[in-house]
Amino acid sequence: MKCRIIHESSGRIRVRAVQYGMSLDQADILEYYLKSIQGVSDVKVYDRTCDAIIRYKCSRDEIINALADFSYEDNTSLVPEHTGRALSREYEDKIFVQVAGRVISKTVLPVPIRMAAAIVKNAKYIILRMIEESQKLKSNTEDKASHLADHLVPYSLIGTLLTYAITRNATRAISILMVDFSCALKLSMPLSVLSAIREAGQRNISVKGGVYMETVSEADTIVFDKTGTLTKATPTVVDVIPFGGHDATEMLRIAACLEEHYPHSMAKAVVEAAKKKAPHEDEKLHKIGFSKIVMMTGDNRRTANMVAEKLGLDEVYSEVMPEDKADFIRKEHAAGRKVIMIGDGVNDTPALSEADVGVAISEGAAIAREVADVTIGTNDLHSLITLRVLSELLMKRIHYNYRFIMGFNSGLIALGVLGILPPATSALLHNVSTIGISLKSMTNLLEDE
Repeated sequence: MKCRIIHESSGRIRVRAVQYGMSLDQADILEYYLKSIQGVSDVKVYDRTCDAIIRYKCSRDEIINALADFSYEDNTSLVPEHTGRALSREYEDKIFVQVAGRVISKTVLPVPIRMAAAIVKNAKYIILRMIEESQKLKSNTEDKASHLADHLVPYSLIGTLLTYAITRNATRAISILMVDFSCALKLSMPLSVLSAIREAGQRNISVKGGVYMETVSEADTIVFDKTGTLTKATPTVVDVIPFGGHDATEMLRIAACLEEHYPHSMAKAVVEAAKKKAPHEDEKLHKIGFSKIVMMTGDNRRTANMVAEKLGLDEVYSEVMPEDKADFIRKEHAAGRKVIMIGDGVNDTPALSEADVGVAISEGAAIAREVADVTIGTNDLHSLITLRVLSELLMKRIHYNYRFIMGFNSGLIALGVLGILPPATSALLHNVSTIGISLKSMTNLLEDE
């Protein structure tokens, strides 16, 4: 091989092959050939410049003679099957294209065009992520109905073939194909769930997926943090006691006029009391299916017991740490119970994440709302009862839809096989029932308040 010396020092020489370009394979052959020479300690071959840097401990003449005797054809056997040079080049090219494209887009393209290009480029990943998240948030009942619809398709085809084989009547056989379980099952179930989530939103209850509606309907343990949920974290006016025979309402009005321009919490409490008195209800959670109502708080035992006694709770735990709340929920899971956790603070996030359904207060910490599966927007706990009732009604609707679809369509198939209904009539009744059950699934579950 012809080459010329570019640079030379003690034990190191850089040569450049006299040829027009060097392929990746040629670079590998030259590198492994030079490494096979006795006395050569290291070799690097650069195919882009046709250079080779050789570090050696032998004599300089041996290196020169080896380069003079080298040929690509005679030394291909020295190279292993995979050297990694091609893979490295591939990644180098990708990095170069990305860096060059970034520089060009930053210096040439205006911001609106760059934003549009980024959206188009990432659209498929966004859609895939949305599909994955939607699959995770489907309720178990909804998912089972969808799988059942898919599994019934082969049986419909088998039933069609068997009917034709037995009756030799194509009309009766086709009548089975005119009735399909998939349409109604796959339409009515998601519509029911979406409608329930919409209805919850109308009542200031934000639910992140149908799976949480189903879990709320099945939960038997409910755990409360005290401050911000069972008790308020801000001062409120309990009573107005006037002196000197003055009217309590008038005194409150005057105090509110004086305090309304001051931002401190005591002033806000007075102004709020003057505007309206928030209704308070002792929620009867046992009546809607919760067998264990628990309060866990970091407050002292005396305060916790006082609140628990007033509200009639089943269990109370005081002076607990955030990890203690999560441990309690794990123990409930081990006992086979489904748990709802209600909290509003940063210290509640481990328990909210651990619970089957985490419920956050909209006025609570942002991280609690992010971790929670449900957010209630009111300052009382009546929303929990609404959510529980709504979830139970949703599950009743789903089960009713399932029974109606299976029963009605099975009846159509039977009538078609017996020759009582022609295929066109079966198809018409099937489609009408699908539309009807879908429209019914979109109606409200709760009566308007």
